[in-house]
Amino acid sequence: MRLLAQILMLVIMIPKLALAQSQPETPPLPLRPLDMAPFSADVSTLSEERIAELDSLVFEASVAELQAAMQAGDLDAVSLVTYYLYRIREYDQNGLNAVMELNPNVFTDAARLDEERNAGVLRGPLHGIPVLVKDNISTAGPMHTSAGAAIFMDNVSSHDAFIVTQLLQAGAILLGKGNLSEFANWVSPELPNGFSVVGGQTLSPYDPEMDPSGSSTGPAVAVSANLVALSVGTETSGSIISPAVRNGIVGMYPSRGLLSRDGIVPLAESQDTAGPMARNVADAAALLTALRGDDPSDPATRSAAALAETNFTRFLDTGALQGKRIGILGILPAFLENEALLTQLGWDVVLNGLERAGAKRVILDPGDAPRFPLQRLLVASFQRDMSDFLSAHFAGSDVTSVADIVRFNTGNPAIYQPYGQQYLEASAESTVTSEDYRTGVLHLRSAAAAYLDGLLIENGVDAIVSIGSNLSGIYPTAGYPAVTVPGGVNSEGIPFGVTFVGPYLSDGHVLGMAYAFEQVTHARVIPPAGFVR
Repeated sequence: MRLLAQILMLVIMIPKLALAQSQPETPPLPLRPLDMAPFSADVSTLSEERIAELDSLVFEASVAELQAAMQAGDLDAVSLVTYYLYRIREYDQNGLNAVMELNPNVFTDAARLDEERNAGVLRGPLHGIPVLVKDNISTAGPMHTSAGAAIFMDNVSSHDAFIVTQLLQAGAILLGKGNLSEFANWVSPELPNGFSVVGGQTLSPYDPEMDPSGSSTGPAVAVSANLVALSVGTETSGSIISPAVRNGIVGMYPSRGLLSRDGIVPLAESQDTAGPMARNVADAAALLTALRGDDPSDPATRSAAALAETNFTRFLDTGALQGKRIGILGILPAFLENEALLTQLGWDVVLNGLERAGAKRVILDPGDAPRFPLQRLLVASFQRDMSDFLSAHFAGSDVTSVADIVRFNTGNPAIYQPYGQQYLEASAESTVTSEDYRTGVLHLRSAAAAYLDGLLIENGVDAIVSIGSNLSGIYPTAGYPAVTVPGGVNSEGIPFGVTFVGPYLSDGHVLGMAYAFEQVTHARVIPPAGFVR
């Protein structure tokens, strides 16, 4: 295929180019450190007694529990925001570094929603609940939308992304923006997960030396460390599922088109999507319900129109796995006789949890899994999709292409490209035509769907389960839903997740199965007290 042939040489060059770039010994400081000054007076009003009281009400609380506390009069949105700001000041500022920017109007927004509640007006399950969104999701000013890149550090979008509008209409409070791997990890092969020049380096709440994964690193860490109730990340290939796995939370890649891509800085629109990140499946389902909707500006949402009005919380059934055939991918039959190995790899949690939930386990033969040249696709897609995004959202700006971004970074490489920009350069030089790009996307999507359908249909299974994000190169290419649930931590203290993948538009059923599994395992491990409590 001409698409692959044309961009193959660019991808082959990437590792060679990386060798020429000297890397910093320690991550550079953020260009825009988190500013807590506007909130310091409010946070300082919290006494030790009040902090302890809020700890008992809020720490690790579900959205339903927070709502119950507010309905009982024990909590309100302003107090909830103040508590999260306190934790951000104590554990995130100059620490975990998950939050890139805070909403300066957050107290005004919270007070308004408290007034609505007091007047008997409730917008839904997210009324008064703070949410953090990844900084490649557009929000109208005064907050910025930078995707972590210096060239966009002062960018203020003219309007909220469609999914942000949906959140606000549902009564959620926009707490702020989360740090990310710059440009959704499309800068350089040397870029650390969770690093952007604007936001600096996000750290794992389990161990600051541990890879926190990316690119939705800030949203994942913020939820895990109880800096916010919910977050919205984005994924092209593993960027929600992988950091959710590594930070001990729930993450979801929804079916292609279920959530609008409007206002999201693209990497590859053919498989980009936003998705919920939460500490439990019920919260993720409530957040997904608020985010979904038919967006006339995004044609992809038409393909998921059947789910556009779905309340995903109705799938939360402890019996959702009862009698279901679940395909186990990534385990050899011989492993079943080795209990020590099963425990070491985390498969004991998977197998025992499925059995207790009433599922029938089917060990899958992965066969000849296709090797998807995703990196080759991204070289072409980033050039094409970023140009389209810039023309739509930066009309009149001098920045019109990836080449302009590369030139800007080259002007001050030590600051703007400390880990190199090999991926950006490769995309700037891509010569793939629109026709060849579309042909390549359809070919990869068809191959990915055929592989997953083969596993699902030929084995007669309702979902595929694996550990971690080892299907992240396949389900996003097909556009199929995936949900990961905490499986605990391994012997080295590293969290791992159990990931369910289902057919296209089976989002509710996959959430239900993940919920049933979660209810029998309860495997989330709170980050160590020394880091976040």
